[in-house]
Amino acid sequence: MNFKKIFAILAVAAIIIPNGFILAEGSCRITNSDRLSTFQNEGLYCSSTCNYVTDPMNSAYGDCGTCCVLNTVYNVVDWGFLAIMAAAVIMIVLGAAGYLMSGGDADKLKNANNKILYAAIGIVIALLAKAVPSVVLSVMR
Repeated sequence: MNFKKIFAILAVAAIIIPNGFILAEGSCRITNSDRLSTFQNEGLYCSSTCNYVTDPMNSAYGDCGTCCVLNTVYNVVDWGFLAIMAAAVIMIVLGAAGYLMSGGDADKLKNANNKILYAAIGIVIALLAKAVPSVVLSVMR
């Protein structure tokens, strides 16, 4: 991948991501009660809902922005985890089918083996990504 493609991807991401935050409603709703209690156990004052745009200086919601950002990170990681796991299962099935249909051809066997290997690496990366927000939260406090 050359630098022009990387730069184009980063430029598009830089345009799209801030617009998502601008279009946000200005309030935060944390619907996962386990996640809310995890935030509170880490010393953050999080409520299940807060409006940090209309009342940013209210001391009762002093950690509201942090809680909303962490909640967003957890949601993105959860969806990413599901997508990676689904892709890994599909790749394992395709790799197994490749083994069955290889007919002893060395190239087809190697291709099937690589699919399963990369799927296993993807599963490990997904599990590590699932743990990263918790580690960052413990380091923050």
